[in-house]
Amino acid sequence: MRNTENNHKKDNLFESTDFNKKIIDSLPGIFYLYHIADEGIFLKRWNKKFATELGYSDQELWNISVSVFFTKKEFIQVEKAIREILVKGWNDIHSTHITKAGKRIPYYYQGYALYIDGETYFMGVGINMSQQHELKKKLTQSEKQQLKEILEKKRIDDLLQEKKRELLTHVVSETHNLQNIREARKRINKLLAKHSGTGVCDDLKEIDEILTQNISKSKQWEIFKLRFKEIHPEFFIILKEKHPNLTSSELEFCAYLRMHLSSSQMLATLNISKEGVRKARYRIRKKMGLDLKDILEDYISKF
Repeated sequence: MRNTENNHKKDNLFESTDFNKKIIDSLPGIFYLYHIADEGIFLKRWNKKFATELGYSDQELWNISVSVFFTKKEFIQVEKAIREILVKGWNDIHSTHITKAGKRIPYYYQGYALYIDGETYFMGVGINMSQQHELKKKLTQSEKQQLKEILEKKRIDDLLQEKKRELLTHVVSETHNLQNIREARKRINKLLAKHSGTGVCDDLKEIDEILTQNISKSKQWEIFKLRFKEIHPEFFIILKEKHPNLTSSELEFCAYLRMHLSSSQMLATLNISKEGVRKARYRIRKKMGLDLKDILEDYISKF
């Protein structure tokens, strides 16, 4: 007899309106129960979060049409999702709920079909996705900023590479010109020796003076140094601080090494012999205190 009474008490507990309300109110999100009738879809039950998050009173929510909470465009998708609930028994959808104040709140909804006394209902829970959307927005802004920084870095790198190509082209071109001028002067000197004392010598000497002006090493170096500093603005400053005993000509030699000039280009640009290049490299390595295993070009490329 006592067991029967206890069972009745349990049945009454679970059938209690107060008990059901507490269960519904404890759900993580807005709870809704809609009745699907011929004339529309109307709200029949909800939890307190539904009222507080959307700003409606309980009196306003009773029997309110589901269309009130969505824009016309969004409601088309919501209606479609509701029809699918009736076909497969459940469905989910992301949409934006409109509060009484007109604020738009993104929700993720899950709905389930329910049939009571021959009437059709669907109930479910909506999860407020505002924080997730805000986080996604921040991530998107961060990604945009990262992309902007990457593009800016690429632009600067491309510009730097272009300047490097221009400088290298300049060096190659000037080296070729210097070689041609030196070759021309050799031929002029041969002609002067051959036609010494003749009238043509004055003209040849005048031409040689013009070529000599064009072959001015200091002039070529100043042009190179100006362009080189655009690419490596701190090169000479840092290298000189690290190795203050390097001479001006040795700093120039290091700059050409930093540009990765070939041996033949170094010979033509500096107008020295292979032995001269070898001695210059030896003096610079000694002043820098490099070991035999250290590669001079690799060390200089760090500056």
